[in-house]
Amino acid sequence: GYDAGQVAAYLSAEHGIGVRDGRFCAHPLLHKLGGTAVRASIGLGTSRADVERLIAAVAELVTDGPRWDYAKSDGFWNPVPETRDFESAGRNGCPPCV
Repeated sequence: GYDAGQVAAYLSAEHGIGVRDGRFCAHPLLHKLGGTAVRASIGLGTSRADVERLIAAVAELVTDGPRWDYAKSDGFWNPVPETRDFESAGRNGCPPCV
C-alpha cells in the first residue's frame, strides 16, 4: 500500500538504509504492473546483519507503518516536517568527503 518512493524515503530516513526506487530499465513491465519498485542491492561487503536489518525495517513498515510523516514534493518523497540539516552538510546536502 505504499509508493516505492515512500518506502525508499522511509528506509533512508528512519533506518539509514539506502535503496533504489523506480522502474530500473523495466518500464513496460512496471507500467503494466501499475507502478514502480524498490531494489536493494547486495554485494560482497553486505553482511548477514545488513540483510536482517533490511528485513526487520520492511517488517516494521508493514506491521506498524512509518513513524514519521512523508509527502511527495517535486516528484520525491521526504519526511514532513523536514528536520535534517542539509545546510551544514555541505554541497547539495551531501556531507563532505573524508
